[in-house]
Amino acid sequence: MERVIKDGIYSKRQKIIYMMT
Repeated sequence: MERVIKDGIYSKRQKIIYMMT
């Protein structure tokens, strides 16, 4: 379960970085 939460946060962060770039 921890992995799912971590993956979700990572995905959200990557999306923001991609939008900023």
